[in-house]
This record gives sequence, C-alpha cells and structure tokens, in this order.
Amino acid sequence: MSLISVILSFQKSLLSKASLGVLFYYYTSKNVQYRENLNASLFEGNVESIAYSSYLNEYSPASLLKNAFKLANDKRFNKSLNIYHIIGIELQAKMQESPLFKSLLDNYFHSHSLKYKYLIQKIFPEYKEEFISSLKQYSLSNKSFEEKLLIALYISKNYQVSLILQEIKNIEHPDIPLLIILEDLSRMKAFTYEEERKKLQELVFWSASEIQSKHKIYNNNEDQFNSVFHTLLSREFRVENQSQRGETLSGKSFGELDVEVFTKGGYPLSIIEGFIISYIDKKYIGDHLVKLTKNYDPNGLKQNFAIIYTKHEDFSLFWNRYQKYVSSFKFPHQMISTGLIDISDNYPSFSNIRIGFTEHQNNENSLELYHVFINIKFE
Repeated sequence: MSLISVILSFQKSLLSKASLGVLFYYYTSKNVQYRENLNASLFEGNVESIAYSSYLNEYSPASLLKNAFKLANDKRFNKSLNIYHIIGIELQAKMQESPLFKSLLDNYFHSHSLKYKYLIQKIFPEYKEEFISSLKQYSLSNKSFEEKLLIALYISKNYQVSLILQEIKNIEHPDIPLLIILEDLSRMKAFTYEEERKKLQELVFWSASEIQSKHKIYNNNEDQFNSVFHTLLSREFRVENQSQRGETLSGKSFGELDVEVFTKGGYPLSIIEGFIISYIDKKYIGDHLVKLTKNYDPNGLKQNFAIIYTKHEDFSLFWNRYQKYVSSFKFPHQMISTGLIDISDNYPSFSNIRIGFTEHQNNENSLELYHVFINIKFE
C-alpha cells in the first residue's frame, strides 16, 4: 500500500456522489469539466445555490446574497451551515465586493477545528498566518491524525510516509478535508523528494572529488573510501553503512550494501555501491551493476550510484572501455538510455573523474544509475 493508492481509494469512495463538498474538492483542484457537468438542481436553497455558483466561478443575483445574509444571522438557520456553505458564500461576497459575510467567516475560522481552518486558508490566504500560528500551538503527541498531517505539512515536514500509512488503517470514515490534506502532503513529499534527490546527487559527486584528491591519505582502501562517503553524506542525510537489504545474487539470503541513504525523515533515497577495479573484470563489475539495479533495490528507487575506484595507467582509455562494456551489458531491467551516457562535461571542475548514467525501466518506475569513475592511480 502506497500513499498514492490510499488517495485513489479515498477519491473513489468520496467523490462518487455529487455534493457541495465534492464540488468544493474539484474547485480546489481546478477541475472545471466536472463542475460544469453537475446538475444545478441538486443544489437547492438560497445559500447552497450561492455556494454552487461560487464554485463554478459564476455570479449569483445580488438579491440572493442579501437574503442569505439575513438567513445567516438567524441563529437557528446558522447552525445548519457547514464549511462548504461558509466558504462558498464568502467567495461570492468577494466576487461582488461585498463585506457582508466577513465576520461570519471570521467566527467560523476561530470556532472550528484545524482541518476547517486549513480549508479556509487554502481559499483565503489572508488567514494563513493565523492558521500557522494555531498549528504551532500543537505538538505531534495526543493529536488527531489530521492534525498530525497538518503539522507535518506546514511545520515539521518530516512525518514519515510509513507512519501515515500505518495510522490511516484506523480511519473508518475519511472525509473531503482528509483527502485534500493527503493530496497536498503527497505533492509536498514529491517536491521535497526531488529536491533531496538533486542535493544527494551533487553531494555524491562532490564527495567523489574529495576522495580522489586525497586518495593516498586513505591508502587506496575501499572501506576507507566508503567511510569517508558515509561521513560526508551524513551531514545532510541519514546514512547507513553495510545495511542488510534486498537479496544476494543467488536470491537465497540477504546481502550487504556499502551505503544506503535516506532523507532525515527516513524515506529511502538511494543506494551506493563502491568497488575498485584495475581492468574490465566483466563478472565482478556485472555483479555490482546487478546489485544496484535489482538485488539490492527491490522497491525501485529513482537513482542509485556506482562509485568505481580505478587503478589503470591510462584513465581515459579505461573509461572508454568501461563505457563500452556497460553499454552492452544485459541489465536485469531494460536499459532505456542509449548506452552509458557521458555527462562529465557538465562537471568541468572535477579532474580525474568521469561521470555517466544509464536509465532503466523497473516495472512502472524508471531508475537512473550514475557511474562515478574515479582515478586513484593518479600520482
């Protein structure tokens, strides 16, 4: 079960029947086609018809708005208004430049829970600062599931997806606000994940340059190199050396990795395999490439790294031979790039390092495998 599959399941159960809440959902997601296909007769009553028009970005008669103001100030009627009515009539008031319902929206914002404050500030940004202030008064302990998600979305931003999936099993009756929160969180996680991926890539390349420039200090020892990688990467990420993950090449037992990298929040980002070669040992290199694209990556990460420490008299010639070998190698998952693509020119400041990548199709995911070729024979 993934966060996306949970969202799709909630969409199926919550959006199947027309309601003002569903109309609000499509308004926030800017789905014009769905809104235009709704039957207006489903939304009867003064306030409901105004909210319906608002979510279609259409004007209601001014007389309806004035009548709704009278009804809204009737305490008996006021109790029947929900969040979608309140937001809808204030949207219409803003369209008509009327201040009639501002106090009604203020009262609703201050008297209702965080998830409704969240919906209000999504539509009316002037409430965001006060909403954030309210969130800061909460902690992750002893709070509702929605409140934990909102804190993760706006304050801490490190709530693990695995914890979300674990707790969501206890939700018996999901609602529209929860669905919108989860979708926002999914977008935020996706954006954050891409930013973290880019940061990791830059840090790996920089760390390779550091190791190359000081390789003699580390006695050209693979374990030393990996230890340095661990130290440098740990400044920005959660890094585990020699983790147990995936299968060995035989598929019979767990194998060991050099380095496994996670975000600070515990989301898996990448695996890094380091090895030393002095000639094109096809089986040895091939075993490592299989580890990085299949055996040690059963979940299908988006990018992994092969760090190749090379001992050869002619570094450029050796790189060309490695490129040729990898380009013809039969990976467990289809290589969809045109062989090993040399991107070294994108990093002109890295001397005695070559960088290439191959792209692979892993089920529905694509994986970029970066090959960082480091000269440690250089004197």
